[in-house]
Amino acid sequence: MTRSRLNLALLLACVAGALPACAGTAATAPGVGPRTTLSAELFPFTTRAAEFVAPGGSQRTLRVEAADAAAVLWLEGDPAGALRMDVTRAADSIVFSSGPDSTTELIRIGAAPGSEWMSGDTTVHFDGWERISLPGGTFDAARIRARSGPASLEVVQTWWFAPGAGLVKLRSDQGGIFSKEMSLAK
Repeated sequence: MTRSRLNLALLLACVAGALPACAGTAATAPGVGPRTTLSAELFPFTTRAAEFVAPGGSQRTLRVEAADAAAVLWLEGDPAGALRMDVTRAADSIVFSSGPDSTTELIRIGAAPGSEWMSGDTTVHFDGWERISLPGGTFDAARIRARSGPASLEVVQTWWFAPGAGLVKLRSDQGGIFSKEMSLAK
């Protein structure tokens, strides 16, 4: 695994759910129901801040600074200090990056449940839609898994994106050694 790819994996693990492109507001509107394919509305490019909470109660704030089809995400409240990740819309993809060699196409617009694609040395899989209840509301969310690294040290991030709200939950498992999880608090 390259150093910048490892940095992306570590950043995602540190963020572990606090990397929202979410408004941090109400649950999914009544009657919306699960969608079939991934769409651009899973990551709204608007400036905002959201609070996330881990099962142990620790909290993080994520600020989204957006401009057109790009955003800079700042994770605040992490013991390691403020963390940054860039998000861009490129053609039919939404790409997350923590550096020039650590870019992951996390959302492929039009992908159906069960779809899988490679993004560098990361395998991304769209598991499908599920309704999840979090402290910040109930959402019909697309569950997307990103796997990287060798089998013995594999890093798996599972992301839940809700249409119009953005990222509402994230779980990170690093080689079966430890895992972190955070979800939208408000």
